[in-house]
This record gives sequence, C-alpha cells and structure tokens, in this order.
Amino acid sequence: SFDKIVNKFEYSLVKFDVGFPTGDKHKNFGRVAAQISEVDNLFMGEVRVKDYGDKVNIEMADRFNVDKDKKTLPETILFTTEDGTLTEVARYGGDYSVDNLRLFIASKSGVYLKLEGCIKEMDTLADKFSRATSKEDREKVLFAAESWAKEKGEDALVYVKIMKAALETGKEGV
Repeated sequence: SFDKIVNKFEYSLVKFDVGFPTGDKHKNFGRVAAQISEVDNLFMGEVRVKDYGDKVNIEMADRFNVDKDKKTLPETILFTTEDGTLTEVARYGGDYSVDNLRLFIASKSGVYLKLEGCIKEMDTLADKFSRATSKEDREKVLFAAESWAKEKGEDALVYVKIMKAALETGKEGV
C-alpha cells in the first residue's frame, strides 16, 4: 500500500519513526502535515518501525536504508514520482521545527507552501523583485505587483508598499 499511496503524488515526505513517537519532532511533523493538507501534489506520511514484539515495517526501513536504531530515528525522506518511478530526492537533517520542515519541502521540491495571509502570485512577484539586478527591472516587477494588487485587494497592497519602500530606500530600508 505504500507504493500505491506515494505514486499518486508528485512528492511524498515520509517520516520513519519509532512505534510510538512522542515529543516536538512528532508534533511538528503533524502540524506541517495539517498545514499542507490542501496541497494537491504533496503527501506527508509516517512509517512506524517496531523492532520488538510484532516487528512492523522492518522491511520497509531496510528497503530505504533507514537505520532502525531508536536513537537515530526519526529519519525523514522526500520522494518524487516525477519521472514515473519512486526516487529519493533528499533526506531531512535539520531540527523538526515547523518553519524548517516547510523550508525543506519547498526548497527541495519547488512546491509552493502558502502561509496564512500570503498570496501566491504576489509571493512570486516579491521573489522576482528581490532577485532583480537593476532599478529598471524592479520597477517593472512593481508595476506588475500594482496591477495584481488592484485585483487581489488590501492584503496584496502590503507587498506593493514593501516593494516601493525597497525601491526608494534600497533593501536596507525595508
């Protein structure tokens, strides 16, 4: 059933963990999973590995070269099925804060993870603005942002205000 599930998504973040996980790592992984539940091409799941009693998911851990020692778990792996086969993209090695897990997913997959109050199109323009190398290029992006802000309303105006401030005073002024 593992393959059936992950093959339905472009990306899957799977946490291999002890049989009964507790603590901040487990809670934060769950928080991120709840936050991204509406992202269509991303799955987050957990494989609980039990090395006692009814040994469960040992073969799954072996399949992906996950150390089953409780001291090394959790081990979190980002997979993709982009080319039609399940492929490992990266293993997570940071702390399990919500922000760092989200950053890992977004940076390794390219999947947009919306934060509350953010607008995807405006985030894209803000990124282009920050990468622009000339004042002329930043002005073009600002013009596009102003057009979008007229459609998107008051939340989008915050982006325009920040871009204008950065254009007038430089990045240091923001």
